[in-house]
Amino acid sequence: MSVNPPRVDCIRVNADGSAGAKDTVIHLPGTVPDGVAFDTDGNMYVSMYRPDVIYRVSPSGKAEVLAEDYRGTLIAAPTNIAFCGPDRDVLLSANIGRWHITRYETGATGHPLVYPDLGS
Repeated sequence: MSVNPPRVDCIRVNADGSAGAKDTVIHLPGTVPDGVAFDTDGNMYVSMYRPDVIYRVSPSGKAEVLAEDYRGTLIAAPTNIAFCGPDRDVLLSANIGRWHITRYETGATGHPLVYPDLGS
């Protein structure tokens, strides 16, 4: 059994802030998931360190390839991903296997990030 199985898990946050139950959102055999982002339609985007792929996972759990590059030149070990821009309508990925950031036109709007109140 793999120490780090190829999947994305969700850990609930209890009312007191402690970690709650863990649920597996999706298994992605033969991959090394790295980054995750969400859009306002509830889709989850998962970047794969290996192979050079980004998946869009619907709220029902169906995964489709958003982008892939078998040569690893335009998409090269995509790690962190995030929606950006004034309208959060551009998806970017850092490519740790090369030296650049790739821009994806997804037609989606990224979900706004929620920042915790850490006090002053």
